[in-house]
Amino acid sequence: MVGIVTGSSGASGRPRRRMRRAISPWRLERICDALARGRSEEAVRLILAEATRLARAPFPAAIYRASDGVLWAPSGQGMPAVLPGEIVGALRGAAARGAAPERLLVVAPDGQAVSWALVPAARAGSPAAILVVALPGGLLTCAQRRGLQLLAGLLPAALPQPPTPPEEDEALKRVVAGVAHELNNPLAIISGYAQVLLSGGATAELRPDLERIDRAARRVAQVVRDLLAFAREQPIAATAVPVEDLVRDALASEQAALAASGIGLLVEVSPGVPPVRGDRLQLTRVLVHLITYARRAIVGHPGASRLTIRAGGTDHVHLSLSDDGPGIAPELLDRLFEPFLTPQEGGLGLAVCRSIVRAHGGRIWATNNPAGGSTFHIELPAVL
Repeated sequence: MVGIVTGSSGASGRPRRRMRRAISPWRLERICDALARGRSEEAVRLILAEATRLARAPFPAAIYRASDGVLWAPSGQGMPAVLPGEIVGALRGAAARGAAPERLLVVAPDGQAVSWALVPAARAGSPAAILVVALPGGLLTCAQRRGLQLLAGLLPAALPQPPTPPEEDEALKRVVAGVAHELNNPLAIISGYAQVLLSGGATAELRPDLERIDRAARRVAQVVRDLLAFAREQPIAATAVPVEDLVRDALASEQAALAASGIGLLVEVSPGVPPVRGDRLQLTRVLVHLITYARRAIVGHPGASRLTIRAGGTDHVHLSLSDDGPGIAPELLDRLFEPFLTPQEGGLGLAVCRSIVRAHGGRIWATNNPAGGSTFHIELPAVL
């Protein structure tokens, strides 16, 4: 049974020490710091922990996300049995009406009554999310209510967004492909003129500027190629490719950069590992990008100095690239291959890697190493 309670939730009759309970400034600072660093899952976890502490709730606080009707808590924190579909239905109705009741009183089958505070995070007049917090005493103090309202106000910036519908994703890819094609011609002209001038006796004074123009045009052209690769699957010239050849091809272009950065390299390819069926150039491109990603992580982390590449398997070939860099922020691991998540290579490099690997019937993922650093894994069907 659910009772909807509106109106004041004042603090009459509450003990004085409860009156003094308010949001913790240092915890609020941690939440804002997590948001500023883009660590959304950490921010949500901190918001819910502080809401639970602030209300002295007997159960973990949760969030109702109005955009997709999900009652959400990080890391699988379960809500108690006393929070059934009744309260979710009430929350859906509140979101549809554009307002949330202040409290819900839920009576469990065993007769236990639990009061829940519902604190909406308003966006354009309707709740983007509703903070759901159990109230042991059934009432909120003014300080508690202000603190919960402040925490709820941070939710829209912290909550993971629901997945993009497939039709919107396809529309985005069409726009991206169109923009990339429009950029190709002027880029080719810029780079072409720079090269003509460089080869045609440019003065010593002009050469450095022309070389910078040419390098910049080539960099942007690579981003355009990544945009096109992201927007549409490239045709695959499939052959049986020995894994040793893939690793050798990738290192041919990257080994000098690794050596110049002082990075030690260990390559271990298991004897008898079967070849993979795929496009040699595309798969080499994936390895080159992952090696570059690892090199940058190692260079930016004091004390890191080693990259290890391993390959093995029978019916599937497993390739791994491990570094001893800083590792990957836990909240980014599941989203690492989303486009534009990281600034490296225009934010598309890892998304393109995933697109290529998937087109070959494989999968790619990343993990953090127990002793530090991270590992990228690629699994591809073997030619048997």
